[in-house]
Order: sequence, then C-alpha cells, then structure tokens
Amino acid sequence: MKNIKYCFLILTLIIFSCKQKLNNEQKAITEIKEPEKLDKFDLAQKYQFEDFTTDIYKGILALPDFKNAPYADDKEFIDLISKGCKKIPINFAGHFTVLTKSCGMYCEHLFLIDRRNGKIRIINFPNEATYGFQYQANSNLFIINSNSLDENLTSKEQFEMFPPEYYIWENDNFKRLK
Repeated sequence: MKNIKYCFLILTLIIFSCKQKLNNEQKAITEIKEPEKLDKFDLAQKYQFEDFTTDIYKGILALPDFKNAPYADDKEFIDLISKGCKKIPINFAGHFTVLTKSCGMYCEHLFLIDRRNGKIRIINFPNEATYGFQYQANSNLFIINSNSLDENLTSKEQFEMFPPEYYIWENDNFKRLK
C-alpha cells in the first residue's frame, strides 16, 4: 500500500510539472511577435525576365540521354528525369526542361535537360539553401530564393537569410548577376 501511495504521489508531481511547463510554453508562444514585414524588396525589380529573352526551340523534343549523365545507374534519378520530361515541356532558356527534387528543408537538386539533344546537367549553386526558383521558357534569367520576393511569404529575417540571387544562362553556364 505504501508503494501505491508513493507511486501516486510521483505521478501527481509529474502531471503537475508537465501542466505547468505546458502553460509556460503556451505563454512563450503567444508572446512571440510576428516578424516585421518588408515594405519593399529592393531587388524585386532589379532584373526582369523580359530583359533576357530568347527564342523557344521548335523542333522535336529530345529524350533525356543517360549515357554520360551522372547518376545514370540510379533508378530513382532515371524515373524522375524520364517522367518529368514527358510531363514538362521546355520551361527555361528556350530549350531546357528544369526539374527539381527536394533534398531536405531549403534544399533542392536542380536538373537541366537540353531538349535539343537530351544532355542532362546537374546544377549546384554556390549557396545550397534555396527558397524557391523562378524561370521562364522564353528567358535566360533564373532566380533562386525567389520566394523571398513575395511579401506574403517572407519576413525581413527570411529575406536576409535567403536573399534572391539572379543568374543568366550564358555560354552553356550560369553567370551570376550582381
């Protein structure tokens, strides 16, 4: 009987302490203020897709060429690229299909498939963290961390952590714009 009273006392103390901790956590959560939203995004209008237009390839779309591609023996990679190219037409720089695959929070693998010849490129930007991409079929402009340009999605802190980065596709490579 003594053991039962002892267990009951310990259980009561545990429940009370958990309830008290929960109340303190709820207070802490309600006391956090919404981060200040940016009034204007300085970089939002710095570069426009229209400033980097290109013609869109009109020929037969090449299938992905896995012969010399990295990860050519990886079934998941082959499925992603093959299915993506069937569903998604040219969507960047006049002749590429851009495909992405998540590799974790704020991380994306980016694949460029040249629809003229099927060549597959895996793109790694200097800053691995990404917060969205923007690109267009008829433009060489490519924006990473593009969600930072949306005031409804982004706080000042997020904007500073993931500032938009602008690149153009030029001479078979990305060139960063300052």
